[in-house]
Amino acid sequence: DEELNHFYLGQAMVMCGQRDQALNLMRSQMRAHPDWGLIYFVTGEILFVKGHYQDAIAAFARAAELRPRDPDPHIRLARCFSQLRRRAIFTLGCAPTP
Repeated sequence: DEELNHFYLGQAMVMCGQRDQALNLMRSQMRAHPDWGLIYFVTGEILFVKGHYQDAIAAFARAAELRPRDPDPHIRLARCFSQLRRRAIFTLGCAPTP
């Protein structure tokens, strides 16, 4: 199926170090196919790797909305929030609470 093909293409581009090109491709596919959850998932993955956690959260949230039975977007959302928490702790210079 076409959605799955674009999903694999995006992942392959990321593995080859072509993150920016993959992100551009995924964004164009999101505009063309706003109901393709896998495209939002790959976009979130790319944004997460680039450290753009807020944008990754938006992408993973949309992927979770479009694919409610898929646990992966929810897991990735938790990772994003964890990274934001760590960034805030580091920025503030305080120790994390258990």
